[in-house]
Amino acid sequence: MARPKKDPYDNLADEFKSKIEGANDEQLVEILGEVAKNEEYNRRCKEDDQDLQEKTAQKEMAEEQYKDCTKANRLKTRYVYDILRARGTEP
Repeated sequence: MARPKKDPYDNLADEFKSKIEGANDEQLVEILGEVAKNEEYNRRCKEDDQDLQEKTAQKEMAEEQYKDCTKANRLKTRYVYDILRARGTEP
């Protein structure tokens, strides 16, 4: 039994959805333009956020040990699968 799929638009405000559903094509194009402008502004703010850049660098340094371990485990797993496959055994 499969889980019912979640509506991808559940997180949108009902007010926004109502506005969109009641808009004509010209209004929809205007709204689309406003959303695109907002997203561009958001991206630029993110790029200019010095605090975020510093925290991102700290995060990358902190997770380096986990990345190395994951990389080693994937390589080990791949090797075991290849040996099993070479012996004619599929896991």
